Amino acid sequence: MRRLFFLIIALIIVLLCQVYPAKNQSIIFSSGFEKDDKNWDTDTRIVMSEITGKAARSGSSGLRVTDNDPQKGSQFSSRLISVNPGDYLQLDFWTRCIKGNGVGVYCWFFEKDHNKKKTEKSDRIDIIPDNEWKNITNTFIVPENMISARLWIHSYDGNLVIQDFDDIIVKKINNAETGQIKKNTSSENTEENDSENDNGFKNAFSDFAFPLVITNLEYNKRNLEHPVFSNWPSITDDRMSKIKTGIDQIMAMSPEELADFCPKNNGFRWIGCVCGRHRGELFDWDVENPDKITCKMCKRSFPAEDYPENKSATVTAPSGKQLKYTYHELSNGQKCYFSAGILRHKQDYLVDRAYELALLFRKTGNEKYAEYASVILCSLAKAYPDFIFKKEKFNRPKDDIFFYNGMITPETCAPTYAAARFSDWAVSDIPWQMLICYDAIFNSVSLKKWLSRLKMDRYQDIECNFFQKAAAGTLINKEIFFNMSPMYWSTMIMAGRIIGMPEYVHIGASRLQYFLKSMFYFDGHWRESTTTYFVQTTMKPIYVFCLPVLTGYSDPDGYVSAYDNKIYKNFNPENDFGLLFGNIKDAATKCYLPNGQLVPLGDTDIKKEPSSTYFGFSERYEPSSYLLGGIGRAALNSEPNGNQIQLHMFWDSKYPAHAHFDTLSILLYSEGKERISDIGYTHTHYAIWSVCSAAHNLVVIDYKNQIRNDAYTGRGDIEYMDIDDKDVQILEVDGKRTVGGKPYTRTLFLINKGNGKYYIADFFLAGGGETYDYLIHGDAFNTDNLSLADNSRRTITMAEEPVITKRYLGDWQEPGVTRDVYETYWHEYYTYGFMRETKKAIIDSKTTLVRAVFTDSEDKGFALIIPVDRNSNTDEIFTGINPGLRVSSRDNKDVWKEPRKFICVRKKNINKAAVLFQTIIEPDKNVSLIDDIAIPQKGITVVKSGTETDYIFIHQEKETTLNNVTFKGEFGFFTLAAGKLKKYHIMNGYIVYNDKKIEAKSPHMAALSDVKDESTLELSSGAYPDKAFNHSRFIKIIHDNSISHGYLIRTTDLPKARVTVEGSLGFIYNKDTESIKFNNFPGYKFGKTVQIIFYEAAHN
Repeated sequence: MRRLFFLIIALIIVLLCQVYPAKNQSIIFSSGFEKDDKNWDTDTRIVMSEITGKAARSGSSGLRVTDNDPQKGSQFSSRLISVNPGDYLQLDFWTRCIKGNGVGVYCWFFEKDHNKKKTEKSDRIDIIPDNEWKNITNTFIVPENMISARLWIHSYDGNLVIQDFDDIIVKKINNAETGQIKKNTSSENTEENDSENDNGFKNAFSDFAFPLVITNLEYNKRNLEHPVFSNWPSITDDRMSKIKTGIDQIMAMSPEELADFCPKNNGFRWIGCVCGRHRGELFDWDVENPDKITCKMCKRSFPAEDYPENKSATVTAPSGKQLKYTYHELSNGQKCYFSAGILRHKQDYLVDRAYELALLFRKTGNEKYAEYASVILCSLAKAYPDFIFKKEKFNRPKDDIFFYNGMITPETCAPTYAAARFSDWAVSDIPWQMLICYDAIFNSVSLKKWLSRLKMDRYQDIECNFFQKAAAGTLINKEIFFNMSPMYWSTMIMAGRIIGMPEYVHIGASRLQYFLKSMFYFDGHWRESTTTYFVQTTMKPIYVFCLPVLTGYSDPDGYVSAYDNKIYKNFNPENDFGLLFGNIKDAATKCYLPNGQLVPLGDTDIKKEPSSTYFGFSERYEPSSYLLGGIGRAALNSEPNGNQIQLHMFWDSKYPAHAHFDTLSILLYSEGKERISDIGYTHTHYAIWSVCSAAHNLVVIDYKNQIRNDAYTGRGDIEYMDIDDKDVQILEVDGKRTVGGKPYTRTLFLINKGNGKYYIADFFLAGGGETYDYLIHGDAFNTDNLSLADNSRRTITMAEEPVITKRYLGDWQEPGVTRDVYETYWHEYYTYGFMRETKKAIIDSKTTLVRAVFTDSEDKGFALIIPVDRNSNTDEIFTGINPGLRVSSRDNKDVWKEPRKFICVRKKNINKAAVLFQTIIEPDKNVSLIDDIAIPQKGITVVKSGTETDYIFIHQEKETTLNNVTFKGEFGFFTLAAGKLKKYHIMNGYIVYNDKKIEAKSPHMAALSDVKDESTLELSSGAYPDKAFNHSRFIKIIHDNSISHGYLIRTTDLPKARVTVEGSLGFIYNKDTESIKFNNFPGYKFGKTVQIIFYEAAHN
């Protein structure tokens, strides 16, 4: 019956929309790219864009963007469109991706004198690639003083993409009847808007993945037994003791005083400060001094006489009540809402205390705790109708807060869940602590007493007007499936269970199921390479929150969800979410170094003190070599005894966000800490430095950043991995797509010399440029000492010299506080301005190697050993410092505190021929294994270590004989000691010693016949390697556009020609078309030329 009711309502809405079209919308721009279409500006430069019948969705023509330039992007602009400040513009268009990724549709705004407003991210729509035609809608707000707009279709610099567009419409929405966002520009605002309907939200909403949903806020009483969660979250005796100490100030008040202390309307978090040293959110507040707020950076307290809040903005709450917010305005126009910041801090403090009081009551049954929790719960619920909607989180420092007068609607809601009421972000707007509080004290005498005392109704005032409207308010936002979504859905599920709204449970669970399937790589890694966002997206929201509140859930008898048409009975995530669910947790544990620090890949926020747990999980994975072939990450690990060494390499996709220009960068962990470092994330205005290629441990070509921003061009391709031999581990990755197709390959060897002693051989091939910089950076937390010595351990003289001359840098300027300098990414030289105190090594004719030692305050560190190339006079070695940024936190003042030491080995080749860097890294500088290094020819490194000599080689296509050993092959290693062959390891080649030939066969290529399940391949008849081929665990699958993915074999079934890999394959196979499609992110589709390659390695 309930399902029928929802369907009838949905049908009525659809019919009404057809019969009564939206009178509040007027079309101000419409283009189908047909003949005589005058909507586009053909006088400006049109780049890599054409109107063609091939791009038509309807009619005869459409727009095709064909970006084949590895450096620059396309351009196509509309004519100017007349608008008014404060207008709401709804942009609607159709698009499809033919190939690649990386296109945006911009809405530019102009003043009367045609000055363009600086583009913000909110002025741009990033297109998610989809081979099918897809309709996209977005709303823009015309800023102050802007009188015209222009659409600009642009493929991002460095992306290769073909994208079609058609049927573009811009509508102007009448603000007066939509409950719009209003950006206050004066102290008074008398405009009236629709207020929240007493019966709840009338709006329906939909998103791209799910059917229409009607959010019904009429309370449907259910026979629930409280507490619904009697054991979650758990509270230990130790925590209970700490909680009791933390509530002393609350318990010192009388209940009546506490009720008066509770805020009567909401405040803001991003309030701004006069110092300008942060983005406006870093303040301290103390319940002992509740009327002041103190900036963490400048230590000033506000409100203050020197900075009076003598202006105000008036906003209409959803209840219809007019509220006034005071602020201090700086000379640059920035508004500081200090009093509103106090309200927000007070609210957060009370929410935390109510949650803790409720847990204490549940544990002890003491009604005193329940009474104080009841006072806070009832007070906040009573005030909630006067909580305004606002957009504060994504505003730049000089921008005002956006205020919504009355209610928000899907048409006027700011993107990215920016319209919030209880918090500063809608994904956190469901007050889960208060839900747990309500659940715990539901049956208490105190709650009933305070409800009666305040003349409140449990169901109407708490469940409907507080919790349900908080949940439904978030649903007005368009779902975007991003890294904060699981935490949001867990609170939605929690609300559904505690207040008896099963539809909320289905919304959260269905979206989570879709999310797990569509937003993770087949190896279980989240689509963003950044490890912070991976664990933020998975460990806490899914494993700590979502699973406990979802596991075991059953719908009420007779209930069928109108949302997903499902019935839940004893919900079991392990079964219902599939194999990838287990892969995700396994991949997440590999995001940590052995000391508990996150691997600082991309925008990873690194803390000074590593975590002792994985977001609630105390277990750690046993450090071992691993491959995450979907995202593009691997680590070579030493044996667990002795000094734990980890060598990481990254070749991850740079899509969709928070990634760096870091393909083929490495990271070294040794002696309990990160030695060769990656900065990770910074909230300072130096963020541009942390992103750039030169800030990473790789080769920079001609001072330029790599190409990124797309699932294809931003990633590398694994060529080979061998981790079966504990003495010689090998990893090779090709990154040519990130440098425009030029040679760009890195090969790493982790060599075990016994007794816990290791060294690393690094081969880095780069081509297509004139200048090549091989960069290695030291500790990012504490500045290392860096010293250089020659083969006789004599200190090398250093002379001050810039790593790049001023004529290239020009008038170099610091990044702006607002971080608006990301456009300088593609300036060839800009990032070298962050390298300071640079010196050049003076190398004499007797020097055969340079030993660069990075040493910390405990006399621990690593050494980089650089052979001196006597065949070239172009090699140069520089040292210097650059911003480490780890200890600066969010303070722009401290960006040069504890800088990183770095070394740069530079090769030049004016003919743009490829060069090969061959270096050795000693992970423990106090365990010196290397006596000397020689490079007899390109691709061969000879290492002398005591009485032994190691020969390491890559890609030797011709026979070479050294010390009576003849060898040839793709990868190889052997050790001679006292003229005898002691150790060997060879792939696709051979070693001949004393007339004995040790050989590893050429790789075996097989064709795919079928995919039997999520992890099992079936090869074509006769395609499986024969018994004599002793294949290693690593296999590689090459797709038709040369993208390759690597897997590790778990089991093989020779009679059935089947191979089962560890984890998931991630794709399905279409026998009819002989093509494959990845059913996990990013949904790659590949044609017929699929090859599966097996490798054989011979070793002792």
